Amino acid sequence: MSFSKVIRTLIRKSIQQEMAFRANFFINLLNTLLGLLGGLGGVLILFCNRQELNGWTLTETLALFGVYLVVQALKDLAFGPSMNALAGLGGELWTGSFDFTLLKPVPTQAYVSIRKWSLWSLFDLLLGLGILAYAFIALGQTVTVLDILLFMLSMLVSLSIVYAILLFLGSAAFWYLGTPLLWIYESIMQMGRFPVGVYPGFLKLVLTWVIPVGFMVSVPAQAIMGKLGMGELLGGIVLAAVMVLLASLFFRKSLKRYSSASS
Repeated sequence: MSFSKVIRTLIRKSIQQEMAFRANFFINLLNTLLGLLGGLGGVLILFCNRQELNGWTLTETLALFGVYLVVQALKDLAFGPSMNALAGLGGELWTGSFDFTLLKPVPTQAYVSIRKWSLWSLFDLLLGLGILAYAFIALGQTVTVLDILLFMLSMLVSLSIVYAILLFLGSAAFWYLGTPLLWIYESIMQMGRFPVGVYPGFLKLVLTWVIPVGFMVSVPAQAIMGKLGMGELLGGIVLAAVMVLLASLFFRKSLKRYSSASS
């Protein structure tokens, strides 16, 4: 079976699972609206008494928030649900059902990375693009073809970094299941809704270099606004390549620690 056929099969299976629980539609809708209102409310509160915050205007911060929603939506489309199925609470490593995954006739890393699809995230993606479009209309800024190409490239870099972090945290569950690392990461990722400059010095350092949430969101935002330097983009490409390589090596090493539930 070709890899594209495997993906189509996994997507069809995910749709069937979603359709089996139709009440999830209203739950997902409520979660999306609450997240959108909470994020917009936070941005408006930041600028209620000022015109600019560390070089970011209200409209530019709205564009940043739109990029954040796009990054989150693309992450939640496949990588997030798939890694939660592996190492999240109630995942395979907790229940001991990872044996069945190892028996699949496809590469293990590829399978655990894209086996679950949340197509509801496409709605979140449209919301993020809508907010981004509104911000650019308010800015009165012209988007060139080069800006769009740089935005798409920087989004690919950001998603590669997100994937590497999720793969690393998912692999860490082979070593220690006591702490839901994926949940902790989701909480940290929410800080990307705002410019990194609004946070205190130590937290700003963590969000820039330890868990580069600020980089993953601000770089695509700067790219679409025509403010991204090529040195920063090239640095991001190198960072993403190194992180994906290290995460893949760590995943392979972590697999060797797995003890079959039937042994």
